[in-house]
Amino acid sequence: MMMMAAPAADTTMRAAPAADTTMRRTLQDLGLHDIYATLAAEEIDDSVFCDLQDGDLKELSISRGNRRKILTAIAALKARERGGWHPPPPPPPLSLSLVRAPSVVTPPRSPPRPVEAADAECSICMDASVEVRIVGCGHTMCSSCASDWFARTPAGQQTECPTCRGPCADFEPLRRAPPVPPVPPVPPVEPAVEPATTRVYVGSIPCSMTKLQLAGLFEGVGLVVDAWISKDAKGRSTTMGMVEFSEPAAAAKAVRARHNKRPYPKGKRLKVALWNKRPPNRRDSFGSRERSAELEELRARVEAAERRAEAAEAARVRAGVAASELTALRGRNELRARAEAAEAASAAATARAAEQERRAARAEANEAAATAALARTRINADLVQKTKELTKAARPNAKLRAENRRLLEQMTGVPTLDPGVSAYVPGVPVLASPTCWVRCAICRKDADPFTAFSGAELANGAARRCKRCLPGQ
Repeated sequence: MMMMAAPAADTTMRAAPAADTTMRRTLQDLGLHDIYATLAAEEIDDSVFCDLQDGDLKELSISRGNRRKILTAIAALKARERGGWHPPPPPPPLSLSLVRAPSVVTPPRSPPRPVEAADAECSICMDASVEVRIVGCGHTMCSSCASDWFARTPAGQQTECPTCRGPCADFEPLRRAPPVPPVPPVPPVEPAVEPATTRVYVGSIPCSMTKLQLAGLFEGVGLVVDAWISKDAKGRSTTMGMVEFSEPAAAAKAVRARHNKRPYPKGKRLKVALWNKRPPNRRDSFGSRERSAELEELRARVEAAERRAEAAEAARVRAGVAASELTALRGRNELRARAEAAEAASAAATARAAEQERRAARAEANEAAATAALARTRINADLVQKTKELTKAARPNAKLRAENRRLLEQMTGVPTLDPGVSAYVPGVPVLASPTCWVRCAICRKDADPFTAFSGAELANGAARRCKRCLPGQ
């Protein structure tokens, strides 16, 4: 992150607005031009600069010594604002400062005391190498900072201690304790199970983005083993984060793929750069096995939720298919039942129609049989009556029989009269014996066939006419 911010320091300082004059002047006095560029990139102005805490500066990866310098300068600014103190005029040239460097009043020096652990660093540059002590209050600083501090005081004014703001007149060398042999540093133990990883700094992250979404931005670039988003004391996102990959090539590819790109169509452009490699003895504030395990756990939860959602969707689809099949089966059963009911109704109607036809045929047959029986009864009665009449009126006459025999010999096509036939059947051409009568087809009267009919008329059968009905008679 600092490697990208350092080249743009001059440009950022030139483009900074006038509202950042206090922050810019303070950091310039401390010689921290690159840190000013870092703060300006995070949109920190004078209103936010005086409220910065050690944790905020630590999240920006500012070293401990520089943090102490900035916090001391911020405390001085707050004290000046509360006490109505105005900054002194700029220091005089170096030649005049060297001439006026000795103090006008030199109080008696106090006996020196050993340097404590709290005084083991300079209150101006925050360096651990201190050489002098201020006479009066006893605070320590390095010799170069002490010379510069006393040289800034104008002539005729009292110099103030940069730590306690108490009056001071001179400084003296420290009485140091006997040197302690340095303890050889313990080389860091690299875990044997974790592969070498490469980290990428990500800036201008949307405030609503989560760690899992931050890791998802680099999907397809490489294997993400850890992701982290910086938060302030109130738990709000500071729009800065880190993503750790399993291979250096993946980190370089992520920088090329995502730098100066928008995560959303209307979002701010991301700032992606390789993370600076820090000294091995410095505490690593980003990336840990716990966070890696947390990220893996989040991924496992998301995958489990996706699997549950897929299973639920599959179950819903199966339930829908089963419901459709059941509905179709019910429809088929209903249609089958309707068809069976229609067939049963048709069979019943057919059976009823057949029964009615059978009854009608039986009634017609009974009526025909009754009509035939009645006709036979009437015919028999007529025949009996006529037979009786003919029997009474018939007289044996040999002459008539001879004449009849002669006529029969002359007639052709007329059947021979059976002497035993005594009944008359209408429509049958027969020669009646003296005991038979023949009915005329015109007057419908029965007469003697030998006297009332001619031989030609007797041959006409049912169309025979008696002599009285012949034309011309």
